[in-house]
Amino acid sequence: ALQTSHTSCVEYEGYFYSTYIGRISLSATTLGIFIVKYDKDGDIVGTPYQVAITTSIYDSHNMPTLIIGNDEKIHLIKSGHDSQASYYRTTGSHGASGIDIASWTVFHNISAMQRSTYPRLCKDSNGNIFIFFRHLQSSSRGHWCYVKSDDNGATWGSLKYVAYFSDNTEGGTPSMYS
Repeated sequence: ALQTSHTSCVEYEGYFYSTYIGRISLSATTLGIFIVKYDKDGDIVGTPYQVAITTSIYDSHNMPTLIIGNDEKIHLIKSGHDSQASYYRTTGSHGASGIDIASWTVFHNISAMQRSTYPRLCKDSNGNIFIFFRHLQSSSRGHWCYVKSDDNGATWGSLKYVAYFSDNTEGGTPSMYS
């Protein structure tokens, strides 16, 4: 069974981690990807942390999603409209106060995720991490694909196709790869 992350909030060992796109400041037009940690009572632990600056707009194409890997690190993915995905992983320690959210590494090494949108993270019972996404082939059509990491995001396998929309499938049902 896959543990999926369609939402931008996960629970791990009594803490809740949530990510979102928001303004850098009240007067700024620049947006950032933020993460915030909550305790079991819903109180914020520390302050929200800005993981990165983004040029994204607020919509479902590019909302960041996250998952906790078997390495006890937070894995975060974000893409945009027909863009290269950005993958982030915490580098800080894990302790009694949960996962440190103030230390991140960004990876732009997922070459298969160029021209991607709608990324979603999943983890299977063996700890393999999957990123499912739509890989655009033209201005409006795309293949539903995934990439897999069996080493906590250090490397990613080749692009695997799940379903596709042909050019004559106007709002219709996708065809499945076998």
